[in-house]
Amino acid sequence: ERVTVANIDIVCVVAAAKDPPLRPGLIDRYLIAIQRGGAEALLAVNKVDLLSEEERGAMMEILDPYGAMGLKVVLCSTETSEGLDDLRAALSGAISAVVGHSGVGKSSLINALDPTQDLDTGETNQFIGRGRHTTTQSRLLRLDGDIQIIDTPGIRSFGMFQLKPEALRWYFPEFEDLSPQCQFSDCGHDHEPNCAVRDAAEGGGIAKARFDAYLRILESLDNPSYS
Repeated sequence: ERVTVANIDIVCVVAAAKDPPLRPGLIDRYLIAIQRGGAEALLAVNKVDLLSEEERGAMMEILDPYGAMGLKVVLCSTETSEGLDDLRAALSGAISAVVGHSGVGKSSLINALDPTQDLDTGETNQFIGRGRHTTTQSRLLRLDGDIQIIDTPGIRSFGMFQLKPEALRWYFPEFEDLSPQCQFSDCGHDHEPNCAVRDAAEGGGIAKARFDAYLRILESLDNPSYS
């Protein structure tokens, strides 16, 4: 286990729309960890200025399930300032932390929110598609607009510490209303007959991408060597 932050109100998961590519799998894992920690989650998708109109439309299809589950999603760009006012408003008056992959632009976003910070930033390694670490330790910053925010080091992978497979379903809010309709009260939603959650995923009642994410994480919990 590695504790990233503690005693905070909001965890802002920063993802890149491109360079490095959007990775919903990491977002899903972060959302579980944030729920377990008792903080509010916020998703900021950075670098949207790099997308063509067609690419932006495809990205929105990927992000739609997060908005449908009630997660606040902010599309932003440090180049065009898109979404920065919304991000300031979401973070104002709270103690927050920014987390995410290396190279997604966490420090760049903080600089854009308050240019007096002048944090070091880096570029994505074009050969491996991953960011270079520029933040090496967590630090609390006080920004204009009554924002207190912790800049955290970027990560390359993110596992679920001591999460039991039978508890995973409780961290997917889309399943909550459907689970009582399953044949078995302890349905794991992966192989049992007459599973209302699986039927909803196959029939379009809930996002198939989120259900598939659940199955991937469940497999990783059942098989520790799974990656």
